[in-house]
Amino acid sequence: MNYTKIITEYIEANHKNLNQFCKEYEINYGMMHSIVNGKKSFEIAAAKNIEDKIYAKTGVRIFSDPASNEVKLAAVKLFHIKASAGVGRECFLEDSNEPIGMPWKILKRYGLNPDDVMALEVDGISMIPTYNPEDYIFVATTAEMKRIRNFEPYLIRYDNELMIKRLEQIGDNLIMHSDNPDKNKYPPRNIIKGIDFEIIGRIFKKLGD
Repeated sequence: MNYTKIITEYIEANHKNLNQFCKEYEINYGMMHSIVNGKKSFEIAAAKNIEDKIYAKTGVRIFSDPASNEVKLAAVKLFHIKASAGVGRECFLEDSNEPIGMPWKILKRYGLNPDDVMALEVDGISMIPTYNPEDYIFVATTAEMKRIRNFEPYLIRYDNELMIKRLEQIGDNLIMHSDNPDKNKYPPRNIIKGIDFEIIGRIFKKLGD
């Protein structure tokens, strides 16, 4: 079994780069850099250790049964436009044509299909420490997942801006909340009736969690 080829393909399909992969799984970057570049042999013990770390977070064993794992990984559309957790951006989404992998096990847990999910990169700091700049989030766009559950995180469009916010509904009032602890800069905001507003979907997963 070509462990180096398998791990390289897994990183390319599921992570932004090698550095992100190593940080998420607490793996020595220098060692992995040498392995994927063919400067160091990929010992069975090291491969098993890395596989265990991946399995603990994703439920996928990339070396034990690679053929089976190919079936378990679903392709989710990744969009180039960043979902702003700060001041917002013009609201339009463009398919990057570079899908990102998500285990079928996770999709089934939420009753979702790949077409029900979009992946985006976070921009801005209003949702730290939950969502940080350059994090990848997965958004479920089904009618059920768009229903408001108080204080759940959503991807929304408000006044032509794309934002990540927690929503709270109190009677006829809808309030946006940020996770940033600096409430002087990021206070709760009421959604004003008459201004364009749309719930695109609920955030149910962050890459690496």
